[in-house]
Amino acid sequence: MRSGQNWRRPGGEEDEPTAEEALDVLEVAISDTATENPVTAIAPVSSIIDQSQSVVLVPVDADGEPIHGWFTRGEYGNQVGFDDFFAFADEFDTSTAEADFDPVFDISGADGDPDGRIDFDDFFVFADDFGKVVANADVIIAALQ
Repeated sequence: MRSGQNWRRPGGEEDEPTAEEALDVLEVAISDTATENPVTAIAPVSSIIDQSQSVVLVPVDADGEPIHGWFTRGEYGNQVGFDDFFAFADEFDTSTAEADFDPVFDISGADGDPDGRIDFDDFFVFADDFGKVVANADVIIAALQ
């Protein structure tokens, strides 16, 4: 805002512009190319670089091997247990063709990639890790909160 201008809000307070007045002053300042203006003196953006990162926290056992089937993520402890089994059983025999398909439970397939079905292949992967303790459970639980 330019110095020397007295603004009045609808409530009567001085030096407070209304939103419309502030927008008008901002538009004038941005479009003013005749005087040195810090807003218009900024060079245009030549490129945008996305430096965001995605971190995937994979549950692992004490040896660092991935654990499949820890679906409850610490809600009932740091071990693949019966609560995880019941969560898996609720999703068993579903596929991507169904609206309620949850890909979290699709833990098998060629080379460990999901195959779009929750079936016996997924069950056997789950069964292999049943009872295992998740060594990095504290880190995962803290990240989810």
